[in-house]
Formats: sequence, structure tokens, C-alpha cells
Amino acid sequence: FWTTVHILPDTLFVGGLVLAIFLALDIVLHRREAGMPKIKDPTPDTKVRLRGLANLPLLAGVIGAILLSASWKPGVSFSIFGASLELQNLVRDAIILALAWLSLRVSYKSHRQANGFTWGPIAEVAKLFAGIFICIV
Repeated sequence: FWTTVHILPDTLFVGGLVLAIFLALDIVLHRREAGMPKIKDPTPDTKVRLRGLANLPLLAGVIGAILLSASWKPGVSFSIFGASLELQNLVRDAIILALAWLSLRVSYKSHRQANGFTWGPIAEVAKLFAGIFICIV
């Protein structure tokens, strides 16, 4: 905690300054909106529902896979193109991929559509990381 102890005063000062600026801006903008017409609530009062309960055990499985890879150290590793891949990490990733596939099978497509689920953000992140790794090489 050496870093935390030695930069704590600076961090508190900057954090406090940013919060004070945000508060001042928020107060000014809130006062400007006082005369504006009120916007109708886009979400009318409806019952709040929790759907997709079948995914809760799968989420617990993801947490279990992460804990497994942190605690299980078989000492087996594979070298692929000079990179060392440990067995516990490969098992963890395989479990998480299997749980993701299972989640797509057990959850209703209508629930994903209602939440606006698309693969677009995931594809965008994949392209971003591919670009980063290409630049690193």
C-alpha cells in the first residue's frame, strides 16, 4: 500500500475538486431546467419482473470456474508460439464458454429481444482488441 499511502492526499484533492466542479455544474444546469416543460415518463408504471432465472445457476458456475482456476494449480502448461498457457486457465475458459452456450440455449429468445440484446457490441470489442494486438505486433 505504499502507493496508496503516498498519493492519498493528492488523490483526495483531485477527487474533491472534480466532485466540486461536477456539483457546481449540476446545480447551474438544474436551475436552467426549472422553466423547461416536463418530459413525459417514457416508462409508464408497470410491474418489475425478473426473468431468466435459469441463468442464475449458470452465473454461479462462472464464479465457480474463476475460483477453480485461482485455487487449482496442477502445474501443467502448454507452450503455443512461445506463450505459456496453464491448464487451469484453459479449463476455466472452456467452462465459461460452455456456460455461455448453455445460457443461449436455456434462455428465451424473446427475453433477449426485449432487452435489446445484439452481438454488435461484442463484435465491436473484438475488432478493437484485434486492432490493439495488431498494433502491438
